[in-house]
This record gives sequence, C-alpha cells and structure tokens, in this order.
Amino acid sequence: MTKVIDVINALENLAPAFLKEDFDNVGLMFGNPDDEVTGAIVCLDVTSDVVALAIKKKANVIISHHPFFFRPVSTLDTRSGKGYVVSKCMANNISVISEHTNLDKAPNGLNMYLAKVLGGTNVKLIDGTCGVYFEVEKKDLADFAKDVSEKLNDETVCYTNTKKKVKSVVACTGGGGSDAELYEYAKANADVYLSGDFKHHNYIDAKEDKFAVVSYSHYASEIIVEDLLKEYLENNLRIRVAKAGQTRPFNIVK
Repeated sequence: MTKVIDVINALENLAPAFLKEDFDNVGLMFGNPDDEVTGAIVCLDVTSDVVALAIKKKANVIISHHPFFFRPVSTLDTRSGKGYVVSKCMANNISVISEHTNLDKAPNGLNMYLAKVLGGTNVKLIDGTCGVYFEVEKKDLADFAKDVSEKLNDETVCYTNTKKKVKSVVACTGGGGSDAELYEYAKANADVYLSGDFKHHNYIDAKEDKFAVVSYSHYASEIIVEDLLKEYLENNLRIRVAKAGQTRPFNIVK
C-alpha cells in the first residue's frame, strides 16, 4: 500500500528540498500524508482543469512543478481561483505536492532532462544555479534555434541576430532570462545562453555584448516535467500516474 508520504519521500530522493532557492516553496502544499494513494496526476500548474481530471480518474495526488502556494496566503475565497481549487481538492481528499527549483537543480532533474530532450552531450549541472551546460553538433545559431523550436514544439522561439556558430550551450528552464549571474557564466563558458522570459533590455545587452541568446516560452521548456515525473514515479512507486497534458496558456498568431 502506497501512501501520500511515500510519494513525498520518493520525490525528496529525486529532488531534495535543500536544493531549492531561498524564495521558493516546495513539498506538500496541502493534504493528508497518511492517505492511501489511488492514483496521481503530474502537471506544470495546478488548475481547476487538473483537479477535474484527478476527480475523473479517481486520483488523489497531484504533483506540480510550479508551487501551488508561492507566496503567503491570507484569505481564500472558494468561489474562484486558488480558493476554488483548494475546496475541490479538500472535498475529494486530493493532496497537492510541488517540486520547483529543487527539481530544476537536481542531478536527475528538469534541466538535465531538457538537455536530454535537446540531444545534448557532455552534460553537466552548473553548481549553485538552476542551469545546465551541454554541447551539440556545431551549427549556425539560426539552425540551433530551429532545432530548439522543433524539439520543444515551440513556435515562439527567437534569437539574437549575432552571426556565430553554436556548439556549447548554457540553458535554464523557465524564466532564466532575468538571471544575470547565469548569463555572465554563459558568456564566459558557452556559445549561447538558452532560456525564457527575456525582456527587451536582455536582447539589447546581448547585442552589445556580441553574444548569442535563444529564447523559448516558459511553458515549452517546462511542460516536459510531466514526462520526467511520470517516468520517475512509475519506476519507483507502484501507483497509477497520468499526465495532465496541459497546453500553453496563450495562443500564437499565425
């Protein structure tokens, strides 16, 4: 018999909580660790649709990448939003667990999984950050950006107009565009910095630095967490695991 606490412990083995960034919130968001697991749903974000899927599939554990509670909550209105999600989970005895920056930084975590998806070789985590270093077959920057777009099924990929060849890559899933320290590390150690959530000034800085950056959507770089978590949980626990199959939360003009 597998209990919720067994899921928590298995995830702790994959991505120890001590790895998380100081600002982060990981682990059990709410629920009963002593409940017997009837099934699990893995997702990027805990939404009302994910909860509805859990109820439909009679799964009483949801594991997300983005923390359900990221900042302290003072009130919960159960008519909508987080309050509604919590009320539906409580009414159906559903526990919610989130694994965020600890999973990003884990030796077999999300950044390492991204490198695998992108066909990286000589892969290594970058100490003290949520980043990963890897190498690809040497190619033009535009061709590398196209490969990223195709492998992540992301039509939003863009890149600086720096004309250079790419072989070595520093990447960060999610919103690493704002990580100045990792950007500087990439400049010193790689041909390109690959991440998401870049702002206008980031592209200007890269152009002035004559350095290459490639940007993907936050969603596209992290939805692969569903595959990672499903594979890991099925290999380590005897429970049913289903992917939420979440789609990107925006549309593309074509």
